[in-house]
Amino acid sequence: MRCSTYNPKLLEINNYIIENYHKSSFNVDKLHYLTNISYSYTRTLIKDEYNCSPQRLLEIIRVGVAIRLLSENIEIRVLHERIGYACSRTMRDAFHRRINNSPKVCQLFLLHSKNKIDAINQFYHSICKNGNVFVLLQIIVNQKVMYGDTVEIVR
Repeated sequence: MRCSTYNPKLLEINNYIIENYHKSSFNVDKLHYLTNISYSYTRTLIKDEYNCSPQRLLEIIRVGVAIRLLSENIEIRVLHERIGYACSRTMRDAFHRRINNSPKVCQLFLLHSKNKIDAINQFYHSICKNGNVFVLLQIIVNQKVMYGDTVEIVR
């Protein structure tokens, strides 16, 4: 992945997020530890590229992946484990912060939509206020990230 500013540290941060977002033990503190990049510099890089905090970026990615899984009729009781939340309550809280609805309501909407792709994208656009976040989420959800591949993220 090559970001618009092509900062190798941001590339490293993105790769760690992509590889680890689904682990409940992965959080912002672990990101700093794994990348050996200071908290303030990580926050600056993510803020400049995605216009949000590292914690918010991680939450957006997890909720975005959850939306895709909900559209495939995954059981809600196991969803939190697949997207990196330790418990379902934390996941529900994230849904309410990002979408103002519960995972169940989102799933019902997705499953009864005439055009599932449009419905998914509607949710993505509501949680991704920054185009670069949207692109990063699309890469993760579509599982198109391979080391060595480059994806242009345009502003």
